[in-house]
Amino acid sequence: WGVEVDVEALIDAMVAAVENRDFASIQIPSVELPAYVFNDTGVDLGDLELLASGRSNFAGSPEGRDFNIRKALDEHYNNVLLAPGEKFSYNALLGGPVTYSRGWKASLAIFGGGSALRPVPGGGLCQVSTTIYRAAVNAGLKVTARRAHSLYVHYYVPYGEGLDSTIFPGSQDLVFENDTDNYILMQTYAIGDDAFVNFYGTDDGRSVELDGPYRYNEVPEGVIDEEYGRPFRRDDIVWFQKITRPDGTVEENQLVSRYKKPIPRKQN
Repeated sequence: WGVEVDVEALIDAMVAAVENRDFASIQIPSVELPAYVFNDTGVDLGDLELLASGRSNFAGSPEGRDFNIRKALDEHYNNVLLAPGEKFSYNALLGGPVTYSRGWKASLAIFGGGSALRPVPGGGLCQVSTTIYRAAVNAGLKVTARRAHSLYVHYYVPYGEGLDSTIFPGSQDLVFENDTDNYILMQTYAIGDDAFVNFYGTDDGRSVELDGPYRYNEVPEGVIDEEYGRPFRRDDIVWFQKITRPDGTVEENQLVSRYKKPIPRKQN
């Protein structure tokens, strides 16, 4: 969507201000414009509707990190189209090495399981992978590769504490599958310091419920970390995802972030 000035209303307001000798500031009237999606793929995408969204906030990012986030949103992931059964690979869509010569700027990245922070080209790309991951989770798509950061990072607290996804080209990727029978269009953008990811497609009737975030001492009694068969640990954050399909089939998943250093105590 967009916004344009309502010229006629603005002229009327200016004339009225002059006639009434009211020289205070004038509120500029505007009208919202509807958004349009133009399909030049040659593929019948069906009726596109919003399926799910992801959001994150990167306020306070250094200049290089801010630049890299916006570059990724604008140049690499906006208008990605996933066919039924197709897998999305975050690293593949970077289109090659993340280097200074390809336009990326330096910002800090986590190394050694959280033992070191070093400036690298493309630092901050995990902000975008995190936002895309949140959209995939909200859409109930099948996530096949994802790992949380080693460190608890404050940039990923708003809109989904514990729902973060680290990436590093050549080693760690974010991968999910379009396990619907229809195409999915992904649109990515920033408004101010918020990153947004929207998935558009044809609703197949699945519903998704998310419950969280839970710290280790908040999970329901008797619930353990299913992957490791043990109680959750102090620096784990867990969400519970429930996907219900039109035929009544229910899939329940634990979405666990296992941080390697102490996380802040939960604020009441």
